[in-house]
Amino acid sequence: MLAEAIELIQKTAQQASGLTTHPLEVRRGEEPRRLIIAHDGEHEIIDLAFVPKLRAPVTETFEDFGRAYESYGCVAAEAAPAPSSPPAETTAVAVARPGVKAAGLTPRSTVWVNVAGASFQFDEADRREQCSIAFVFSKYWETVRQFEKKSKADHKAFVRLLRHDLLGCVDPYILTVFRDLDFEAINRARSIQEKQKQSLDSSVMAEVRGAEKPEQFLVSVPVFKNRELAGHRVEISITIDLDAASREIVLQAAPDALELALDNALEDAAGKIEAALPDGTVVLRGKP
Repeated sequence: MLAEAIELIQKTAQQASGLTTHPLEVRRGEEPRRLIIAHDGEHEIIDLAFVPKLRAPVTETFEDFGRAYESYGCVAAEAAPAPSSPPAETTAVAVARPGVKAAGLTPRSTVWVNVAGASFQFDEADRREQCSIAFVFSKYWETVRQFEKKSKADHKAFVRLLRHDLLGCVDPYILTVFRDLDFEAINRARSIQEKQKQSLDSSVMAEVRGAEKPEQFLVSVPVFKNRELAGHRVEISITIDLDAASREIVLQAAPDALELALDNALEDAAGKIEAALPDGTVVLRGKP
């Protein structure tokens, strides 16, 4: 579209001025938002109103995010003056290797870390272009997040939750204890208590209801599934209430447990992002 616009400007200007021997030259300047109009050795620069498409590169690994920062977010440090007679051993040329931070770079852009991921802006003119990497929630975390509010499950769904959805995240003893949960036995025991109007002996209750059931359990899950973050786990306490009347199990995360766990995971992510960047890079939690 820009090429057609330039051609139209050129033809219109030539026709209006009646130029034949010295045609008007219109070309794009070094800056993407400028045109240069030349005629008879004279040049005029025109700033265009259009805005080119913004760049928004997205990396998939922390290592690539660090390399992108070296390309877009840094400026070359001023080189020290060379000695008049450099020793022979200092004449070798240093070559940056994959995974090694490049030397001689001065960080220019601030890196921001939040629940969506990490990013930095690098457009010199308007500072609207940015490079980013996304943080992706793990399925384990998505499962636990539903317990921010009270969540009910029948016995079969609860056993599957422990055996499959939270595989490797909960003490196996919890599954063993709740696998034989019998709501009918619990209701019978309560019925006997009400008829006799007295509490049963603990040994009798244990025989009727089965093993003593814990009132809470710990879940250890990775918040993010990114390769660099999946190894970091957070612990969340989940409370258990048995609703024998409806034969359901009521689960809910302890107060503030999910918020604190997410904050812990983001702090770990910010530290690992910073480790992939050149020394001196400013890394902040929040949004630009």
